[in-house]
Amino acid sequence: MMAPALRLRELVDVVTGSVTPDPGSKYEVYSVPAFDSKSPEVLLGGEIKSSKRPVASGDVLVCKINPRINRVWVVGSKKELPQIASTEWFALRCRSSILPMYVAHLLGSPAARHVIEESVSGATGSHTRARIDEVLEIEIPVPPLAEQQRIVAKLDEVDADLRTLSERLDTELLRTAQVRLSAVDELFNNIAASERPLAAVCDVFADGDWIESKDQSNAGIRLVQTGNVGDGVFKDRRDKARWIDENTFSRLNCTEVVPGDILFSRLPDPVGRACMIPDTGDRMITAVDCTIARPSEKVVDPEFIVLFASSSRYFAQVRSMITGTTRDRISRKNLGDVPIPVPTLSEQKQIVLKAREIDSLCAEVSENIERRKDKAGELRQSVLAAAFRGDL
Repeated sequence: MMAPALRLRELVDVVTGSVTPDPGSKYEVYSVPAFDSKSPEVLLGGEIKSSKRPVASGDVLVCKINPRINRVWVVGSKKELPQIASTEWFALRCRSSILPMYVAHLLGSPAARHVIEESVSGATGSHTRARIDEVLEIEIPVPPLAEQQRIVAKLDEVDADLRTLSERLDTELLRTAQVRLSAVDELFNNIAASERPLAAVCDVFADGDWIESKDQSNAGIRLVQTGNVGDGVFKDRRDKARWIDENTFSRLNCTEVVPGDILFSRLPDPVGRACMIPDTGDRMITAVDCTIARPSEKVVDPEFIVLFASSSRYFAQVRSMITGTTRDRISRKNLGDVPIPVPTLSEQKQIVLKAREIDSLCAEVSENIERRKDKAGELRQSVLAAAFRGDL
């Protein structure tokens, strides 16, 4: 027999009010960034820059900001510190007929997430916020408390199994990356060739441009930043792209980055990582913390340089040249002094082809692992959907 369904507003009370933390007191803070670790922060009031919501053990927190991300958290048992939460959470206090963990699980189900995601107000992307009135209209089945407890135990068991599976798959991904690195290292360990400084095998070896916020525009020439430079991979992140216009490009005498150029990030993480610029259809420049390398085609294959820049041998040399007191970095001069083996172009191309074969095999393994992770996530959602229907 299916349990009766009630609207959320009939089962919970919305916690209101605010507290201004005392600068000298400690608090247990349920912030949005702390959600990923599932561990509230312990902060002095002086470190907390805004008013917070007073919460209590068992309150269900539903994140209102960017509701496409499924963030539902139950406030833990109270210890000695006052418990407070960011006002970016809706805080729901369950009445006697409903268990907090039961509510939390069901608010993570596909049906509930659809309502929460569709309730948004405000701008697009990360600035959207869910509206409490729509959230409180969500209907959930309300079986007896003993049945709720059984469902919670079942869902907790599923979550524990999926966490174990996810950790095992993450270990497999890490092992695959380590196998790839070992194979690349072996390619360079077998090279018997003279070395030359990195800058010496490039026609262009220059830092990017100093572009301030006031110089940026909404369109025009794309500004590629250190966050776009992956370890051997260009990370497009077009939704976060920044731009300058033609006038600014000319006024600042910017250096244009072209497809086939290599960008080195002189900042973490890791310092010195490199990628080749693809043809995205955009004109591009880069930030001052990136170094532009345009290899001399008669001397070195650009893919060979990017491959070498992913090796243990390369990163060991970079680490020995890192400077910086508050943040690790490498200067353009030191980066340009990194020695790179320079076999003949035909040997370089053979090494690149072997590396492509290795990458293809590793990519196939990684994609299979990611598919298994996706399947695990789908299983959890199907179990939650069954619980929401009262079929669990």
